[in-house]
Amino acid sequence: MATTRFGRILFPVDFTPHCRAVAPVVAAWAERFDATVTLLHATDLPPGAYADWYAFMNLMDVERYRQHARSQLHHFLAETFGTVPVERGLAEGAAGPAIVDYARTHHIDLIMMPTRGLNRFRTLLLGGVTAHVLHDAECPVWTEAHLESEEKLPLACRTVICAIDLGPASERTLQVAAAVAGRFQSEIRVVHACSDSEPERAKALAAYEKLAAAAGVGGRLEMLEGGPAQAVASAAAAHGADLVVIGRGRVHETLGRLRDHAHAIIRTSPCPVLSV
Repeated sequence: MATTRFGRILFPVDFTPHCRAVAPVVAAWAERFDATVTLLHATDLPPGAYADWYAFMNLMDVERYRQHARSQLHHFLAETFGTVPVERGLAEGAAGPAIVDYARTHHIDLIMMPTRGLNRFRTLLLGGVTAHVLHDAECPVWTEAHLESEEKLPLACRTVICAIDLGPASERTLQVAAAVAGRFQSEIRVVHACSDSEPERAKALAAYEKLAAAAGVGGRLEMLEGGPAQAVASAAAAHGADLVVIGRGRVHETLGRLRDHAHAIIRTSPCPVLSV
């Protein structure tokens, strides 16, 4: 059984109040995992800066712009993290690629970020930066509940829902869910969206027993009816879950059924989602 350790957590920040609202959760996870948190801010210059750099330099003091961002970053959320070890990084370029590149080159174990879009259709669309990170990041990504209203985020995880598709990535998903549940001393419920066909359910149960033994995870498998996104959301609501753990897969892997629905699960979940 592989060991799951979130020793390095990346928290992309944009200095907004919403970012401040997510920060206490990041601090709580860092404390549970004895992790170092890196606050990363991407200074994405306006499109005109890249189209005609020399003309843009004459209109804007770029170095002053960078110094202002460094100053903001240096003081941002100092009171929130307390004794949690914090590092601060400044990147240039579009935020999505900058976050993914930083996570890869600095061996980040977990990215924690909001899901908010910037328009009134935010319940339908993930924010562009978040969608990019979910698509390209190689490490697990935690995203807040994608709700219309500003809900207070849970600092602890009393109940963890682990949703699996019984594919090759499910063992790793189970391991991560078990590690989180262990750190937070929470209950874990493993669920799988399946038809009501008895042969299919028997096959799913047999596959789960092998996966659970390999992952070192106990507990029974709860069968859910309906589409994965709505079924997982309903299970999370019914059990009062504080976290849903799913397999996100990798860009170049064959997409499993749950991977196909990963973004839909993140959009509809009533609680934060950790995608592995």
